[in-house]
Amino acid sequence: MHNKIEVNFCHKSGSSIPILFTIHAEGTRYLGTYHSVEESAALRKALKRVTEKAELRAYRFQVLFDTLPEMVFIADKQTGTIINCNRVVKDKLGYEPEELTGQHFTILLPEGHKNEGLAKFNSDSTAHSFLIFTLRTKSGQLVDTQISETIIDHYGKPARLTIFSDKTKLVAAERRAERRERQYRQLIKYSSDVISISSKVFRILWVSDNIKSKIGYASHEMIGTKLLDLIHPEDLHPATQYLLQQIEQDQPEFTYTARYKHKDGHYLWLENHTIRTVDDEGKPIGITYSRDITVQVELQEKRAEMDRLKREFVSMASHQLRTPMAVFAANLEMLMEAEEAQSPFLKRILSRMERESNRMVSLVDDVLAVGKLNSNEEIQANKTPVEIVSFLRQILADESFYFKEAPIVLRSEIQSGEIIADEEQLTHLLHNLLSNAIKYSEHRDPPEVHTCRLTDGRIQINIKDHGIGIPEMDRPNLFQQFHRAANAKKIAGTGLGLYIVKRFADANNIHIAVNSKEDIGTTFSLTFNNT
Repeated sequence: MHNKIEVNFCHKSGSSIPILFTIHAEGTRYLGTYHSVEESAALRKALKRVTEKAELRAYRFQVLFDTLPEMVFIADKQTGTIINCNRVVKDKLGYEPEELTGQHFTILLPEGHKNEGLAKFNSDSTAHSFLIFTLRTKSGQLVDTQISETIIDHYGKPARLTIFSDKTKLVAAERRAERRERQYRQLIKYSSDVISISSKVFRILWVSDNIKSKIGYASHEMIGTKLLDLIHPEDLHPATQYLLQQIEQDQPEFTYTARYKHKDGHYLWLENHTIRTVDDEGKPIGITYSRDITVQVELQEKRAEMDRLKREFVSMASHQLRTPMAVFAANLEMLMEAEEAQSPFLKRILSRMERESNRMVSLVDDVLAVGKLNSNEEIQANKTPVEIVSFLRQILADESFYFKEAPIVLRSEIQSGEIIADEEQLTHLLHNLLSNAIKYSEHRDPPEVHTCRLTDGRIQINIKDHGIGIPEMDRPNLFQQFHRAANAKKIAGTGLGLYIVKRFADANNIHIAVNSKEDIGTTFSLTFNNT
């Protein structure tokens, strides 16, 4: 029987020495031996430390393996068979780790990427680290990933440890950015506008190449210069003042127009729209889109000149017509008072001549009015208080003088009422409506004028005739210049009267409405907002 026990003996030097004490039983006697095991104890301690470190590394590796937010795969270096993967694979690709263990790694690759994946696998592992790699989920969707790979020892065998970081959103964003950049470059390349980027002091930092086709200078010639230096001397001061004012007011964008000198010496008009922003370093810059509007400006100037000449011609022609018409009217009035003119036959002829003379005067007045209305200037109304009832009576008296055979009936619900309007324009407006009411209701009941006060206090005038009416199809264009209703073509007229009526009504803040039935009659309602 042997009994062994390891004990520590104290050496003379004070150190501890491990001794293996063995007891042998020999009959009634016991034999003990002492054997130093210092070396083997040291080996055991070293082995224990190594084992503990290995277990700690394995534990840490497993914790890291399981908790990394990226997909982690361990695959056989030689065969490419998946040995293990973490739980993140389930969230990203839809596979349980058990489904992939033992499978070849190409199960995760889209059909068109398998050969490329094999080629990368067989190459140096570090050659394709950090590249974008496309994986296929269990449901067939594609996931863009970035890979990082290293070779490890896995239980005595070389293996590939690969980390896949999901970069789907990043790749999509990069692709969108690339697409926008391509579109932006195409936009710049084929844009008719010159695009430039300037510093805070208007010095050009970058300009599109098409500047050469606009002002003759190559883009590199303009870098470091100021586009303002090319502005016409007459436009420079107002343009500079305007720009400084916009910057002082911290306007985010603004537009200005000026003449710029071409390299060959001639000037062209550029409309510049500037957007204020900052560059990547936070420095203020301006992005300016410059459009050549020379043709438009020249056309506008020619149109303005033509309008001026037209107004002068209309005015001259109309005034020249007024003189012989005045002479004609004066002589006609004398003829009508002569004794010989009292015969029914001559009286009828002279009356017709008087009516046509009056119509000619009205026509000239319309032409003069349209000549003024067609100018680009806003219609100016010299508004004054007008007592509308007495004003209407005077207008109707004048109309009755011109149209004796068609007296106009006035019915007023108010004794008096004051409106604010331009008398001359109001006279022209009412004259046109009343003369139309008479003209288009010939041989029918005379027109009627009705005045009233609405519940809100506004005054309204209704001019009603019992004439031919206005076809429904013509009503949308009733106030257009030269438009005439289909049933009025055989009745003399120019199509200018209602156009003038609408323009003068708008200038005097008068609301005009029309109610008409064909072959029954028409009512024009004038509502005065200024009372």
